[in-house]
Amino acid sequence: MPRVLLLQPRCESYRTSFYDRLRENLARREITLQLVYGQSNRLDGIRTASMPWATEIRNRYFYCGRRFLLWQPVFKYLRNADLVVIHQNSANLANYPILLLRRWGCLRVGLWGHGRCFQAGERRPIREGFKRWYSRGVDHWFGYTSLSREVVLRMGVPASRITVVNNAIDTAQLIRQYDDQPAGGAESARLRLGIPREGLVGLYCGRLYGDKRLDVLIEAATLVRKQCPQFHLVVVGEGQSEPYVRERAAENSQWLHFVGPKYGLERIPYFSMAACQLMPGAVGLGIVDSFAMLTPLITAELPYHGPEIAYLENGANGLIAPDSIQAYAAAVMRYLHDAELRGRLRQGCERARRLYTVENMAARFSEGIERALGREQAQ
Repeated sequence: MPRVLLLQPRCESYRTSFYDRLRENLARREITLQLVYGQSNRLDGIRTASMPWATEIRNRYFYCGRRFLLWQPVFKYLRNADLVVIHQNSANLANYPILLLRRWGCLRVGLWGHGRCFQAGERRPIREGFKRWYSRGVDHWFGYTSLSREVVLRMGVPASRITVVNNAIDTAQLIRQYDDQPAGGAESARLRLGIPREGLVGLYCGRLYGDKRLDVLIEAATLVRKQCPQFHLVVVGEGQSEPYVRERAAENSQWLHFVGPKYGLERIPYFSMAACQLMPGAVGLGIVDSFAMLTPLITAELPYHGPEIAYLENGANGLIAPDSIQAYAAAVMRYLHDAELRGRLRQGCERARRLYTVENMAARFSEGIERALGREQAQ
């Protein structure tokens, strides 16, 4: 049986379901998957997990302030691998000898990633130029979304060597619980926060840091509140911008409610009470939660969204407003007062939550692996 080695810097909690499904899919195709991963760095604060069937190694990090390099001792696992899939990570020093071995004809290598840094790429052209240079020299590309595919095509990689996996998280249980929840769940949350039943709720749920533009969110929400006294903003999350959010919530306690961090199923009551999710800053995988819980996302037109912004169809399953506080507030007001628009976007979310699933992601990744192994012709 062909053996595929998937090397990852760490095992994020939200990835475990994908890895399990990928392994099962490949086993049905008579392909063996070996997952090798290390530990998170001390700066990210990302929740990690362990996989009983996978191999955990000891990462070594070399720090310089808030920058770091990573070394992973992975070379003994390369032996007899028919395909090695690495993550597009310029800080991982182990990637470079692996790419060199591929150049010498010793390995077949696949690269999995965004294609470029969507958040900070334009601010660091030299690093992004280096990334483009080494990212061309692989046998197959596993792009996060269709935006990643466009980036990789511009590198000169043939379309036949690119698979769009449609990056997703496991929302199956979330959808079941959301659809089957008791009617009183959202009402209890409203009571705890002091939001009346007739209140119109906008929700922010995600990490709190600069690229999310919490200042723009709150300033736009202030304009909405002035025009719509029934409006309330609920903020769920944690991160570097938490002191700012707490301060503004204390100043506007009648309509701005800071909940703090909530994970998994704990988030359901807040999505249930919300008419929309408001995210004028960078959009990433959080859009999948909006789809799963039928809460259309309203964002702004920015150059640094994550590749998952490709899932948002403006006017069909979410809204993209021009990049100004006034324009964003106007888009929110239009949505809140247009019943037809709200219904249309909710229906769009229902379609999208069946499309962007971890099951579909694992199936696409498996098909790409077969193509990379030469077992299936490009479609």
